[in-house]
This record gives sequence, C-alpha cells and structure tokens, in this order.
Amino acid sequence: MMMMPASVVPSSLPASLNPHGTPPWLLRIASYAVLLFAFTAPVSLDPGSRAFAPGPDTRLYLWTLGWDLHALKTDPLHIFDANIFYPEKQTLAYSEHLIGAALVAFPLSLFTSNLDLLLNFVLLVATFLTASGCDRLARECGASSRGALFAGIVGGFAGPKLARLTQAHLATLHFVPWALAFAIGYLRGGKRRDLLATLALFTLQAITSGHGGLFLALALAVLFGAAVISGRVKPARTIRDCGIASILLLLVNVPLVLPYYQVRNRVGLARLIEDAEGYAPSLGSWLQSPTRVQTLIAAGFDSLRPSLESANAALFPGFAFLGLAAAAGLGMIRHRESRTMAALAMAALTLLTFWLALGPSFGLYRWAYALVPGFDLIRVPSRFFLLTLTALSALAALGLDRIRRPGVAWALILVATIECIPVPWDAPSDPMVTPPIDAWLSRQPKPFRVVELPIPLPDNSVRQARFHSEFMIHATSHWQPLVNGYSSLVPPFHTKLYAELHEFPTASGLAELERLGVNYVIVHTDMYQPDRWAEKAADIAAFGARIRLLRVEGEGRAYAIGPR
Repeated sequence: MMMMPASVVPSSLPASLNPHGTPPWLLRIASYAVLLFAFTAPVSLDPGSRAFAPGPDTRLYLWTLGWDLHALKTDPLHIFDANIFYPEKQTLAYSEHLIGAALVAFPLSLFTSNLDLLLNFVLLVATFLTASGCDRLARECGASSRGALFAGIVGGFAGPKLARLTQAHLATLHFVPWALAFAIGYLRGGKRRDLLATLALFTLQAITSGHGGLFLALALAVLFGAAVISGRVKPARTIRDCGIASILLLLVNVPLVLPYYQVRNRVGLARLIEDAEGYAPSLGSWLQSPTRVQTLIAAGFDSLRPSLESANAALFPGFAFLGLAAAAGLGMIRHRESRTMAALAMAALTLLTFWLALGPSFGLYRWAYALVPGFDLIRVPSRFFLLTLTALSALAALGLDRIRRPGVAWALILVATIECIPVPWDAPSDPMVTPPIDAWLSRQPKPFRVVELPIPLPDNSVRQARFHSEFMIHATSHWQPLVNGYSSLVPPFHTKLYAELHEFPTASGLAELERLGVNYVIVHTDMYQPDRWAEKAADIAAFGARIRLLRVEGEGRAYAIGPR
C-alpha cells in the first residue's frame, strides 16, 4: 500500500496545474479506509458494543445523539427542549448539540436503535472524512499525490487527532479541511461554486460541532483576510459572488446558535478566562502522545516521566510530521517560488492557532476572549491545536515534495504511519443495556415525568457525573422528561434540588417533586450501600399513600407520586 510510485511535482504549483493531472485518488482513499479500521480496532470491529472511552462523557454523547435522532423524527422544531434537567427548557444547549452528527447517523438509525453503533459510525466516518479532507487540502495547496497521501495520514490519524475520538464534538471537525480546500480554490480561480461550497461546508461544520464552527470561522477569516490585504481578492466581488444563496446557507446557523445565547443569559453558559488558564497545556503535553512509538521513546527517558505524567493534553504529532512541516517553512523562507498564497495561508494559520493553543498567559487567547463572539464558550485552549494540525498537514505535504529521492519520501511516509499507531484502546465489550425497571417504565402511558435515585451530593462531581449520565441513558428507552441531567453546566435550581433529593425521602423533597408534577421515582437499590437502602426503604414506607410502590424488577423499584 505504501510503496506505489508517484511523481513529485513542485510544491509551488496548485493541484489543478500539476503536470501529472490524475492522482491515484482511489488508492489514497483505500489507504485511509484500511488505516481507519486498523487504528481504531477493536471498536471498528465491534462498533455495536464498544466505546473509545467508556464513562460519563461518552454516555453524554450517546444520549445527545439519541435525543437528536428522536427529536428529528418526532418534533424537530423543539429539538433543543431536551428531556433532561426537567423543568428547564433548551437543555440541549447545555453542551454541544451534535445535530450535524445526528444527520450523518440518521439513515442508519432507520434500521437500528443501537446508540453505541450509531455514535461509533459517526466517529469513524468523521475520521475518514478528516483524512480525505486533509488530502484534498494538500492538493489545493500544490502538493503531489504522494504529498497528499502524507497529509491524509498525519492529518487524519496523528496521535493528537486519534486521542479526540473520545470527545465526539472534537472528533467531528471533518468539514474543516474540506472547507479550507474549497476556499483556496476560490481565491485562486475565482469560481463562485467554490465559494458556495466553502460556505455550505462552514454551515455543516457549525451544526455538527460548535468548536468546529468557531475554528473554521477563524481559519476562513485568516485566509480571506490575507487575500484582501494582499490584493488577491476584492471584497466587493466576493460579496457579489456570495449572493442570496450564501445568505440562506449562513442563516441555517441562526436557530442553532440562538439557544446558546439564551441559555447563557439565563443560566450562565460562558466560561471564565480563569477556566482557560487552568486548562492551558503543560510543558509535558507537547511531548505526550497516545501512540506506541512515543510511549516507547518516553519509557527510555526517566527524566521526562514527571512531565509526561502531569500532562493535561496529548499534543505531540510525530517526528516525521513536524520535521517535514518545518522543512516546508524553511523552504518558504529561502525560496520565493515556494511562497504561494495557499502555503503562506497555512503557515499563518499554523502560527496563529498554535499561539492560541498556548492559553491566556501568552496574550492572544486573552484578546480573542474579549473580542470574538462565542470565544468564551471554549474552556480548553489546547483544542485549537487541532486546527494547527490541519494546517501543518498541508505544510508537511509540501515539505515532503521537496525531497527529490522517491525512496526517501516513501520511507518518511512509512515512518509517519508507524508513528500514528495508537496505544491499545481501553474499549471493553460493554453494550448499552436498559435496566428491567426502566424497560417497564417505558411501557407505561405517556406523557410522564420521572426522577431516578440515588442522587449524590452536588459537590461530589465524580459521582454526579457517573450516576446522572447513567440515568440519562436509562431515559433513552422512553424519552420522557427527566429531573436528572449531566453536562458541564448544572442549573442553580437543580444544584439545590439535588442536595435535597440526596436525602430522599424528605418531606420537603417529596413536596418539591409533587410541585413539579413528577409521576414516578425510580430507585436503583444496587447503587446504595446495603444498610443505607434498608433505612431508605423504611423511610419511604413511612410516607404512606404519598409515595406508592408500583413495581419491582431486579434491583430496581418504581414508585408513584400523587393521586392514584
């Protein structure tokens, strides 16, 4: 797969002007498909029962995807009024909505309701599209087919990229390289269809991942800003080329952005700059990577172990990747013919996003936080490095094309591929199962409102995340309003309510549930300490007809609140 010959073309030529006009595109696409399944095994081999990172965040993504699909099929106009944190509204906006990811999964959801399978399908498709998009971006920047193959491999499968498969909103940035490729095509050739494709891809990215939408907006601003300043494009012509079609494409974003601003004003969704300071990448993060090669190298240097163990991100992309990107940068400094518009834009984007990834202490992040709308929704500065990697992949492709010996170039592609091999995934076979008591609840007359117990104290964030995220998964069997909820944002009302329900049953807690019109209390006795549950069972019985036992299924109990 890696030893097919390819012609080296000057990196200064755009893809459309390469003397060998037909690249072995299908071979490169097949290579990305093979690497995708190899690098994501065993999840890729058993996507219906495995997850890249089992835990609360993955359960949040499973619930989000499931809710989106449920709402798209039943009531799409109220998709943001998700069923968690009842009685709050617009609770889908408490985290990334992933609606674009749901659109990718929608055809498959017509044949299966397996959320594990649907989420993994989205993640695998996104990774494949990222690799092929970096390939296309490199070609638009003037890389040969061999250079584009290198860009696709490192841009799609480098350690920092694969590490984000555990975070659906960061793994689905797959429209970014495609949009940049079409934007470069427009700036070079002036074709209106390329501009419309760019804006359409921007909208698709924005409705798939809020982070991705902001990243792409930043990248396009850099690209078009540089073109305007250099005189390569006139703003009036670009505005004219946009036309009504572009306005309509961008207006699609409005109803998906407004709920976040409404929630921000009502509940306080914005991140403080101090949050970003706490998540700024440590020094060890720039040496850390979840790959076998980097792990093996790090094991040989005891002096690096403290820094690597304290790393709060995995940002090292690989030696071949960085070396060839640096070679392209040096080439632009030394040779004027290498300073194409596309190459300079990728270099500028690399420097800008790397600077942002360093965090508030280095200045630029703090300025952007104060001036750029939506920037205060981002908590972790190192996430900007994902955009850095995309730009670097195109530069690395140009760097590879400066090597005139095909054997050396193919060897570097092989080295880069080996450097991408991830450490084994912690992905045990653990298919999502609905507890019997929740399966029983799903068969009851609808609508109803429910709360699931036990509820940990609000200050125990680990147990809060575990318990509430499990209860959200339980609720996917019926999609009825649920008092429980897990996200990075918890409404003040629920903070107080959860503190009260931690000791349930209490007179005040029961009265609050009655006021909210909650119909059912589902209790998972196996989540209590044995002696603790015996006390709770006696306390519940003392309330008599106000809370009645309806059903016992395994370790679950269903109680009714209110009149018979």
